[in-house]
Amino acid sequence: MRHTNLHSNVDEAFTRRLDTIVDCPMPEEDDRRRLWESHLRPELPRANDLDLDFLAGSFRLSAATSATSP
Repeated sequence: MRHTNLHSNVDEAFTRRLDTIVDCPMPEEDDRRRLWESHLRPELPRANDLDLDFLAGSFRLSAATSATSP
């Protein structure tokens, strides 16, 4: 399955065939911090100097952002 936040790039005739369209707005910095924390669980190895606040402030990512989608 592929995801897009670029609604203007999706053909209107195609979207009429979809049962559901889910809008996933880009999270704000505080939300991105929580996403980093939830994906980098405590049981995973983590450098002592990993700065989640820096990551959240520097990279506009969402939980739906990935290199590949299942």
